[in-house]
Amino acid sequence: MEQLPRRGHAYKALAWAVLVASLVTTLFLWRDAAEQLRQQSDASLDRFAARTAAAIDEGFDLHTQVLLSFRSLFQVGDHVSAEVFRHHFEALSVGERFPAVQAVQYSALVPHAAKARFEQAMRERLLAEAGIADYAIKPAGERPLYTPVVYTEPLAGNEVALGFDSLGSPAHREAVERARDSGRPGVSAPVMLLQGDPGIVIRVPVYAPGMPLETVEQRRAAFVGLVSGVFRAVRVMAEVMTNEALGYRLRVEDLGALDEPPDPPGAPVRLLFDSLAGAGPFAPALDDLRVHVRIVAGRLWAIKVARTPKAFHWQAHPLMMLLGGVFASLVSFAAVMAFAVRYDQAAKIARRLGREAQAYASRLKAVIDSAVDGILTLAGDGTVLSANVSAQRMFGLAEQDMVGRPIGDFVPHAFGTASGPVVQESSGRRADGSEFPVDVAFTEMQLGDERQYVGVVRDISERRRTEERIRHMALHDALTGLPNRALLEERLAHATERARREGRMMALLFVDLDRFKNINDSLGHHVGDQVLCEVAHRLRGAVRHSDIVARMGGDEFVVLLPDIGSQADCEAVARKMLDALTPPMVAAGHELRVTASIGVAAYPDAGHDPTHLMRHADRAMYLAKDAGRNTYRLFTPGGDAAIAADLQIENDLHRALERDELVLYFQPQFECHSGRLVGAEALVRWHRDGRLVAPEEFIPVAEDTGLIVPIGEWALREACRQAAGWQQRLEWPVRVAVNLSPRQLEDEQVVERIAQTLQASGLPAQLLELEITENAVVRDTRQAAFRLQRLRALGVSIAIDDFGVGYSSLSYLQELPVDKFKIDHSFVARLQGPGSDARLVRALIAMAHSLDVGIVAEGVETPAQLRQLQALGCDEAQGYLLGRPVPAAQFLARIVALQRAGHIPVPPEAVP
Repeated sequence: MEQLPRRGHAYKALAWAVLVASLVTTLFLWRDAAEQLRQQSDASLDRFAARTAAAIDEGFDLHTQVLLSFRSLFQVGDHVSAEVFRHHFEALSVGERFPAVQAVQYSALVPHAAKARFEQAMRERLLAEAGIADYAIKPAGERPLYTPVVYTEPLAGNEVALGFDSLGSPAHREAVERARDSGRPGVSAPVMLLQGDPGIVIRVPVYAPGMPLETVEQRRAAFVGLVSGVFRAVRVMAEVMTNEALGYRLRVEDLGALDEPPDPPGAPVRLLFDSLAGAGPFAPALDDLRVHVRIVAGRLWAIKVARTPKAFHWQAHPLMMLLGGVFASLVSFAAVMAFAVRYDQAAKIARRLGREAQAYASRLKAVIDSAVDGILTLAGDGTVLSANVSAQRMFGLAEQDMVGRPIGDFVPHAFGTASGPVVQESSGRRADGSEFPVDVAFTEMQLGDERQYVGVVRDISERRRTEERIRHMALHDALTGLPNRALLEERLAHATERARREGRMMALLFVDLDRFKNINDSLGHHVGDQVLCEVAHRLRGAVRHSDIVARMGGDEFVVLLPDIGSQADCEAVARKMLDALTPPMVAAGHELRVTASIGVAAYPDAGHDPTHLMRHADRAMYLAKDAGRNTYRLFTPGGDAAIAADLQIENDLHRALERDELVLYFQPQFECHSGRLVGAEALVRWHRDGRLVAPEEFIPVAEDTGLIVPIGEWALREACRQAAGWQQRLEWPVRVAVNLSPRQLEDEQVVERIAQTLQASGLPAQLLELEITENAVVRDTRQAAFRLQRLRALGVSIAIDDFGVGYSSLSYLQELPVDKFKIDHSFVARLQGPGSDARLVRALIAMAHSLDVGIVAEGVETPAQLRQLQALGCDEAQGYLLGRPVPAAQFLARIVALQRAGHIPVPPEAVP
């Protein structure tokens, strides 16, 4: 910046000459006045410090004389009682005359051998005199000698001092021994009193009367105790402070014993008293400090007095002299310098503006360099002029290596294609030649006649990776990593369109795990999740790389085969997947066997679009379920019609409960040897659209859909109501057998529901028989046995239905509380003719009798079958030969007819 011309030098020289002369005179007079005030203050400080030191000496001597008077008590006689000690304390009015005294104490010398007796004697005395029973020498520990406090006055507030042994603390022991050996009073270093206040202890040794005390050994031999004065340091010093102390800070420090080496530099100060302890550290200037060192009972005390720092130059008289002289100097100076000052101000403004411009440029560069995005300035031809730190880091080059090179070396194909500040995606090229995605925008700017550009480049590599992760999460299952429903539908639509266009075959396999709910319910979802991951892994390994395995949710998987040659290929893949699931799986320490039911739908036979293929594969899967599970089924148009019929039955069954379309039929049961009617089995029938629907048409649908539970509960209530009515009218106990479905047995509240039904109907529990299939108990034998035992506890009898056709085994038969086995009708039908099952039926009957279980044969249709069952020892029988299932009214009429014929005892009032 061009230097401004300087003028008015003569005026400035004259002004400065006047100013300097007058200021020098003013400063001389100001300093002389301040020095006079300082000398007066020093004299006052010296007088106060000397008087304070003398007062401390006098106060210490006075307090020592009080303690010596107490020692004289022990030198007159052999024993001084607590009462005498207290009387002397009160006679001297120690509490009123010497407020700094916390306590006057006597400590007796006790050898270790006498410690126990001494403590016991003290406890007895203190208990009798003051009600104190817990006297003990403290601190604890074994020592050759003890000096416990025996007397302390006043006692109130000082009980904690009783028993305190000064020899138990190294600091106190040293002071005691010094007083004992010297024969003179000794003062302690500053201590924290047992009452929690800072203070000092003056100890006066007590010797046995009449013993020599000339040498240290003689004094040690004659030593019997101590008279101690406990003084609160604050109160001691408060007695010597006067009104004159205002403006001064008094500090008393303990420098140690005379015979001790001085403290090393940096050692903590043993502070006895500080009149302004909370005013901050004590660090006065040497001119403001006076120190008097006193020898107090063998210890050195430093009595420090500091005055409040004063700026003597700024007191009233010097200040007025200074201000007057300065004012006169400035008035004369201002007149001459006015013009020169205004000129200088203009020069300063110009310099300030220059500095601000330079600072602004520095800030702008700092802002650009701190930006996250890369910022480049380009010449009109696209040559790099500058690059900020982010751009250098992004492209891996220093700024000097980028300047002068075309922007195309770093962002190919971007510069020149943008029209205005529009963000476009491009690719950046690093120094090593690697490329990365960027967002870039160029903005034109005009600098005088020159056109330049500003380019902003942003690395979007992380954003691209994030987008890919989000897309993968949106299209894949979070647990197994397989494609999810959305991705499957996309791939299925593409595969279907390709198959249609190229005339190829493709297939869709719907895979549903069998009884997977049992794993989640019994072992927990964490085990189920491990199983699903293992299933996904095995299914993925059972297909080609080009095939797609997707998880639809829960335990459902879908496999897309986009290119197959025939339906035989579909079946081969289905068998391969079933084989892959055959080996046991280990999840969370559990060895599990998982099977699946697979439905196969092939294009174009099973449909021409994804919707029909998905629906038909799902229906084929249910056909595999119906076929016993752990198998596969191909979709056929006829199968579609059967599934549609099942759906219609399901919908009508929902309405059947609401419309009372269900009725109970009863089939009689007879004793084989006597022919007596002993009970009836309740069978559900459905009147649908004016016709009677066979059980085999709707019961399987009810079991698959879960409707078997409300139907079973209705049948139980209705059967109990009918049986209770027959008993009340005929006075004959008619046992009624009701089927209990597997789903009902799995219900945790099944026992409570049955008990409530019995109570509501009034039917005795022993007249209710529950029939369950073998398949219902082998699912979870232990849990089934537990619930059946609770039912038996109600009085209900239990029968195993279709015995011999399921999972018969002695292990579960021994665990289950069973009253009766029902031989399946298939065995009864083959009792005669080729391939007779007579030996098997005989074995079943013998096994039941060996277990003390009754046996019932069902499906008896010929007299020959009945005779053979009687010969084999069968207990009961039922079938079309003995009586078909009939409605409740007809069954009641048959009971009455049998009573008239004499097969059943007939109450007179029951005969119509």
